[in-house]
Amino acid sequence: MSAHAGAKYALVRSAAPGRLRVRTNYFEHQTAGGLMRWAGAHVRSAVAARPRAWAHVAILAITIAAAVEAVVLRG
Repeated sequence: MSAHAGAKYALVRSAAPGRLRVRTNYFEHQTAGGLMRWAGAHVRSAVAARPRAWAHVAILAITIAAAVEAVVLRG
């Protein structure tokens, strides 16, 4: 894995070129689209629970999506 032990997120290269596995503590997604759906669900739940915290969660989701996109485009 590309992250240290105990990290919440780890980006892992898969065997197929142009594909990326994203491992989290909860799910493993095979594509960036899966990550975006997962992040979107967490953004929606955070907005419902704490409307003032939506910006922080949205920034986190955008940052993760940009990192995944950069890795996929480099591969």
